[in-house]
Amino acid sequence: MGNSQQAESWFRSAITLYEETRSRFYLAVATMDMGNLYLQQGQPGQAEALYRQARDVMEQMRNARGLAQVYNNLGMACTQQQKWGQAEDFLQRSIALWHKLGEPVSQANAEDNLAEAYLRQEKWQPALQVLAAALDHLSGLEAVGRVQNLLSDIHGHFCTAEAASGNAPRSQGPR
Repeated sequence: MGNSQQAESWFRSAITLYEETRSRFYLAVATMDMGNLYLQQGQPGQAEALYRQARDVMEQMRNARGLAQVYNNLGMACTQQQKWGQAEDFLQRSIALWHKLGEPVSQANAEDNLAEAYLRQEKWQPALQVLAAALDHLSGLEAVGRVQNLLSDIHGHFCTAEAASGNAPRSQGPR
């Protein structure tokens, strides 16, 4: 609700509580949530450090869903820091796990994030390829809520990549 100081205070309280109760999974989730706050505030280095802590827990617990999310978040933090190789690696790991888990919306989200990393590097063709894959994963799903927002993001990225690569916009482009 726009009150980042209050949110940070609540996340710190939750992290302390989960550390005291040794609830490793919830500690990892709260740590990831705090990382999300830092990422939104433009502090990707701090976010990355928290995501790495959460990743370690998710790996130890063999929690594939949590690991897929934290890899996605690490990829976004690394993208913001222009750590391109790491960003691509984390996002590709996230994509593979979401695919394995049968989660097409989350997979398409990670693919869109990978496309954004490619766009920032001016890698137009790889961006177009991964965006096409993301659209394929969303095909047949009703365009409401998260899917609708994701389709809008993908469409924007498609337009950017096509314009920059010199391709004419698609007449039947993604919507």
